[in-house]
Order: sequence, then structure tokens, then C-alpha cells
Amino acid sequence: MKKTLSITLMISFMVILFSSLTVAQDRNVRFGKIFGKEEANQLFGNVVFSVKVKKDIIKAALSRVDKYVLFAIKGKRPLMFNSRRKPLLDDNVTLDPGEKGFVFSKEAVEEFLNSTNDSVIEIEIRGAEWGGGRRTSGSFSSNAILTLSNSVSTLELSADCPPYCVDP
Repeated sequence: MKKTLSITLMISFMVILFSSLTVAQDRNVRFGKIFGKEEANQLFGNVVFSVKVKKDIIKAALSRVDKYVLFAIKGKRPLMFNSRRKPLLDDNVTLDPGEKGFVFSKEAVEEFLNSTNDSVIEIEIRGAEWGGGRRTSGSFSSNAILTLSNSVSTLELSADCPPYCVDP
């Protein structure tokens, strides 16, 4: 009886601890770190596909998010979404529920954008095999990585969404 009570209390404590950490994680985790281009190539592999977007467009879209922004590529279009997967760019292109996007903290993206005078940023897919069909961030192999790059640095360490999609 005593052993059963101890195990039940231990399991309850662990459930409470992990659920509180998960809630805290969604609100306080920073996704994104700036790397030099050479270091990014070594760590994350070569670029297999990229699209260009004006820095001003990214900045305008960031002004409409609180803490997190989701990036994806569909066809040859760069896509940006808020944490509820609502489009931030004027084209209103959406992602299907199972299509993968990549979550960065707004703060990390702003820091990256402010670190360069480049007017164009490249959204890149790295370290992946293309599965054929339309080029979207979801049509690449599961080890695909999305990075943002300028002429000297690269932003990475995003979270895949799904499975890890931050709550608003």
C-alpha cells in the first residue's frame, strides 16, 4: 500500500512538473541562433533550394507577430505565418495542417535582420533530399533544415512545426 502510494505520488509529481515546463517552454524558449556562413555550411549542410525575399517584407510581417514566426517555402514562394499559422504576407497562401514549417523567435529574426545591411534575405532548405513533386518545405526529407541567410551569416536552430508548434 505504501509503495503504491509512493509510486502514485511520484507519477503525479512528474506529470505536474512536465506539464508546467511545457507551458513555460512555449512562452519563453528562444528559437534561432546566428552562425557564420562557413560554420552553418559545416553544421547544417549545403543549401539545396532557396528563395529570396526583401528584408523590408520580413520586417513588416514581423510587426504583426508577438513572439514567434513560422517560415516555409511553397513552390518558389517564401511564406511567413504567426503562431496560429495565419499568413503574414499579402498572398494569403496557407499551409495544410500536416505541412511542415519552421518556428523562429521574433527576437532572433529581428536580431539577424539588424545584423546586416543586405536588402535581400535568402530562405534556404539545407541538408535534405528532395522528394519530387512541388518544391515545398514539406516535400523535402524529414531531416530538412530551413535557414535564413544574408551575405555573411545564417540563422538556424528553429523548431519543426509540426510536431512542435508553439501556442499563441
